[in-house]
Amino acid sequence: MLSIVVQDKKSGGLQVMSQGTADLILDTCTDYWNGQEVRPMTDDDRKHILEFYTRFSMTAYCTAFCYSPLAGTVPEQSHESDSDSDADDTFIELPVEDDITSNHEVSSQVSGEADSERVEDLFDNCCRSQVFLGCVAQQYQSRNEFVHLIDLLEQSCIRFIHFSPETELRSRVFAERLGLESGWNCHISLDSKGIDPTLIEPEVPSFTPPITSTRKGMTTIVVEPEINLENRARLPRGIENMRKHIAEVDNVPLLVSLFTDCIPASIREMLEIMQENGEVVCCLGSSANLSNASVFMQADASIAIEPMYPQLCRNSRIFNPTGDRKLSQCLPTELMRTLTSLNCSLSCQKEDPLSLMQLVIESRHNLSVLRNCFKFLISAGLALVLLNSLANLLCLPPVLSLGHLLLLVCLSLPLLSVSLLAAPHDRNLMRISTGKNRAGDLLNRDIILRFTQTFLLRWLPSVFIVLLCQALLLSESCRDGGSLSCYPVLGHLSQPKVTLRLTQNFAAVLVVLYFSLISMGYGNGRPGFWRYSSVKNQFWLVALLGTWLLQLVYCFADLAGMAGSSAKNETHDGVATNESSFSLLTGVDDEKNSTDAKASVGPRGASLLAVVPYWVWLVGFLWPLFLLPLNELIKRFELAELDKQQKRARLQFGTKLGMNSPF
Repeated sequence: MLSIVVQDKKSGGLQVMSQGTADLILDTCTDYWNGQEVRPMTDDDRKHILEFYTRFSMTAYCTAFCYSPLAGTVPEQSHESDSDSDADDTFIELPVEDDITSNHEVSSQVSGEADSERVEDLFDNCCRSQVFLGCVAQQYQSRNEFVHLIDLLEQSCIRFIHFSPETELRSRVFAERLGLESGWNCHISLDSKGIDPTLIEPEVPSFTPPITSTRKGMTTIVVEPEINLENRARLPRGIENMRKHIAEVDNVPLLVSLFTDCIPASIREMLEIMQENGEVVCCLGSSANLSNASVFMQADASIAIEPMYPQLCRNSRIFNPTGDRKLSQCLPTELMRTLTSLNCSLSCQKEDPLSLMQLVIESRHNLSVLRNCFKFLISAGLALVLLNSLANLLCLPPVLSLGHLLLLVCLSLPLLSVSLLAAPHDRNLMRISTGKNRAGDLLNRDIILRFTQTFLLRWLPSVFIVLLCQALLLSESCRDGGSLSCYPVLGHLSQPKVTLRLTQNFAAVLVVLYFSLISMGYGNGRPGFWRYSSVKNQFWLVALLGTWLLQLVYCFADLAGMAGSSAKNETHDGVATNESSFSLLTGVDDEKNSTDAKASVGPRGASLLAVVPYWVWLVGFLWPLFLLPLNELIKRFELAELDKQQKRARLQFGTKLGMNSPF
């Protein structure tokens, strides 16, 4: 109970305004105000007031108010005792014990026996013959944007959990306003004290003795209503029982959206339990609460938000706005908020136009494109390894030279991979359940088999086409007999070094072509390249042009260098220059071969177009017409598997059956 003495500006009279719990307020009241006049308070009136107060105080904050005119004057303060004390403060401190019948100790800043007697008279006047004004029930209200945010998070399979320091009934009312489930199997108390509903026998009725308050002959009985605990869910109570329940019974403590009777230590331990079970925890809390610093440190990601402070009935501002102060003028409250939010990934004030859902969307998009980037880069590297390994198993010469491998691994593939980071947003991204942060969920046998299956279906046919084109091109340069060495499956090559470099350049062009087309499948998450085309990604187009430009420049430079070195070597050996040309076209006389080779090699090494047979061109460049539909089918297969996983994940996310759950 709190009483203050106020002075009316018009009449100049003094009045005592009191507020507190209904039982204490009613002990001081003899009358009540019905809105029109003051009437004496009867026992029935007291009973109705106490019933109202008891009913609303269980789910809200209920405060009773009363007043009485003060006939006397307030004793003035002696300023000689303490010059630094407040000049207008006079207070009466009740004893700490709950024994109201004992004598009240008076503590004030007045001095002298006469003043003490006046304070006693003031206390008697304040605590007797007051007029009851009414009761006010207050409840926390949820902001509309947070209610909408919780709905969007639930659709994205992100569970919003409210840790409430209040009791179960008060917390459930606020949770319902937030849109959280607060029924069966939906809330747990982290306080080990109190009644455990799982231990209550339904046959034995529980009786709670009434709370009596007696003061100077007046007795007030507060009767608490009985709470039916018969149909309560068998959930653990107390933070120390959570691990045992999860290990031996079910995982319902990880699925509820409301925890009551929370303190910072229990909240931090509960976050640790969630992380032990693979949950990724993002904590949103007040930056003005110093106790939240340890909770922010425990979470995987934390966001500190400046709260809405209580409003005071003052015409002047409590704090000056940040924009009206200099940088050197930092208030202690701002310094405290800054220190509390040091462990947070993001700290914002209540005036900042921040959308938490947009942050979640951007985070998921960045993680998705980053995963596609590394997936393409790893798959392309494995495809190169598979290409050279199969060439060795088939007794073929190296498909790519060292220069081509360095160009692909160091420039072309990283350039295409990085361009996938600029892929457009997927509209279905927020409907995907990301799963848990456990080693078994991130990398297991099913994931490895699925990756291997899609990798072989997507990359292996292109690898075989490159090997086939190389074998066909080499077969044109093989002839029976001769003293020149050749690979076993191809007979003998007419000019091994020249032919090998020619086939390697042609194979490199095909590899860049196929890898570029396959990268289109990693740029969007939905099937239908004609609808979700990677052409919308301008960075991918620039990377594609840059990759082709690098590859063509390298090929022409390599062929030009090959032609120059071949002519120089044969001139040094005393052989005519026209005989050093590529006589790769069989069935043609030497003079014609020499002339065609000179024209085909040229100063830029442009022999690739003239020497490669047309059927090799057809095989190599008709395959993209089949590669695009193949990638489309593989993508649809991946999405079908993903939809199956998402249906199970959503069902597992939404159910709270616990030990009765099929999961």
